[in-house]
Amino acid sequence: MTNLLGLLRALQIHYHMLHWQAHGPNFAGDHAMYKGIYKSVSKEIDTWAEKIVYLLGPNAVGDVYIVSIIGQWIDRWSRLKTEAEIALVPELDFQSLAKSVIEELRQSGKLTLGVDDFLVSACNSHETNLYQLKQRFDLQKV
Repeated sequence: MTNLLGLLRALQIHYHMLHWQAHGPNFAGDHAMYKGIYKSVSKEIDTWAEKIVYLLGPNAVGDVYIVSIIGQWIDRWSRLKTEAEIALVPELDFQSLAKSVIEELRQSGKLTLGVDDFLVSACNSHETNLYQLKQRFDLQKV
């Protein structure tokens, strides 16, 4: 669960950076798209952190641990080569980890209706991000 919080914080940082770095003929569209993504992720972070505290206690959202997770994700994404990969892979990582968290919580009996609702809603939002990014980079299937 905490790994997903670190991933969300890393996504926020990553897309904020892409927002700042937007340039060239697609500047206006990219700038606005990345802003929309990082702002939506910002809202998810607080809700997810509060759900973690509810289920695992306040120590589960300690800053040193979360920062180390953020660093691992940012490091992974810094190795990507193409502009499309840099934009899309983080969203694919979110989908994969969110599915794992849902399954883990389901198996442990800790998947409350509110947590399930939040995670499914977040997956839907990130699927929309994937759709927008695929359209931006003219990709049919990734």
